[in-house]
Amino acid sequence: MRHFNKIFVSLLGALVAVSTSKAEVWTVQMTDKPPYFQPAHLKINLGDSVVWKNSGPELPHIVITEDQTIYSDDVSVHSEWSHTFSHSGIYSYLCFRHFFMRGTVEVTKVHSEKL
Repeated sequence: MRHFNKIFVSLLGALVAVSTSKAEVWTVQMTDKPPYFQPAHLKINLGDSVVWKNSGPELPHIVITEDQTIYSDDVSVHSEWSHTFSHSGIYSYLCFRHFFMRGTVEVTKVHSEKL
């Protein structure tokens, strides 16, 4: 019976830890000069958000994924745009106005500790 109680308490603790994990907000700075996206590569958890902030100094940018599932429209200088990731995977994105500006977001499922 004690063994069962230990397992039950461990499982309950794991469920509470997973259900109370908070989504994070990550920031990518966009600039007109290299490095264009800073950081250019992010690894985040499912449910996290990424905010792209245009630091300029002069050009608007558009964030778009290669499969066009994410599209920001124009992000003016000193403006920002965000997206919350609800599916895991690797998202390769670029600036629609400036194809040499590229980055990736890798979205992974939140993992709890092994019991």
